[in-house]
Amino acid sequence: MADLHTMDGYMTTILYNDTIRRNGKNLYATIYKTHNTTPALYEESLKYYSMKPALLDTMYNSVQTILQEKEHKLMNVEIKKSDRLPKKK
Repeated sequence: MADLHTMDGYMTTILYNDTIRRNGKNLYATIYKTHNTTPALYEESLKYYSMKPALLDTMYNSVQTILQEKEHKLMNVEIKKSDRLPKKK
């Protein structure tokens, strides 16, 4: 789910055209394949968890943790990159 939310975020930050739409579908398909699931199974699972708010909260807390870890890693990469840039005098 965290990967799908990451992809959703990415797709909302770019200008949408036919090429992006096609590539986006391929990216989503890759995520489903990586996690050995399908859009239909994902939707079924989401409906199940939606009917059980405590489980849904637990799941989304896990997703939030994963996304925060990814964000932290990206920020560290950016900091390391900026540390390698020549300093302006």
